[in-house]
Amino acid sequence: MEQIHPHLKAALMCHAPIVIPAIAGSRARDCAASTEAMRQCASFLLQGSPDGVLVVSPHTPRLPDRFGVVAGHGQVGGSFAPFGVPEVQLTLPSPPDLIRAFASAAAPIDVLELDHGALVPLWFLAEAGWRGPTVVFSLPMRPTDRSLEAFGEALAAITAHLGGRWSLVASGDMSHRLKPGAPAGYDPRAASFDAHVVAHVRAGDWAGAIDIDPELRAIAAEDVLDSLTIAAAAGGWRNNGHQVFAYEGPFGVGYLNAALYDWLAAGSTGGSR
Repeated sequence: MEQIHPHLKAALMCHAPIVIPAIAGSRARDCAASTEAMRQCASFLLQGSPDGVLVVSPHTPRLPDRFGVVAGHGQVGGSFAPFGVPEVQLTLPSPPDLIRAFASAAAPIDVLELDHGALVPLWFLAEAGWRGPTVVFSLPMRPTDRSLEAFGEALAAITAHLGGRWSLVASGDMSHRLKPGAPAGYDPRAASFDAHVVAHVRAGDWAGAIDIDPELRAIAAEDVLDSLTIAAAAGGWRNNGHQVFAYEGPFGVGYLNAALYDWLAAGSTGGSR
């Protein structure tokens, strides 16, 4: 039985800027299911009024061999100017004392503007009303399964020490090679990666989702499993309240949005790995 951390809830959220309607423009209808699913994830994460939000983004600048935490000098945010819509922007508080609380697990990194891996999920949380403390984390250059699990466990332990209830965003996109013209090129085998992960996430089987042939994972050109591993470990591999809101790949990249697990009532127990 894994250690249970009842004060954490988590969701898997895609980070394609095009799921934001102002960026999608005329293509919004093609990814409408993902846009709605992102809103459902945001609603799930904010239900019950968390005391803080943690985001793990695979696109936040990486250190060679350490996890990082964005030292935003009191705030984090950015705009979608690189995607042609500078008016779409957000800023959220990220108190220095809160950043320091994670010093044992992650080294501070200076980032002027957040990457889309963090900004896209946070845009939907802000749309849903989030204005509270927000902490953004980066991955090391070459994380191992054990280092990812240990980092998730560290996030759980630190937030337990801080007190309150926390929501964790695991940011990631599925295969980037689903169609001809996809960002990483097309490979017909890539769809098998997405099918495997979606099936196991629907079942609430995080270990099964992560347990995949390394060659297929490389073919998929994904950036979802590291974030998912961290979130699973942070929650003690439990799956209470899990639900897939949508999966689709309209532009050659797979978007999977799901609630992974909810807070636990006092005295409750979670699942095992």
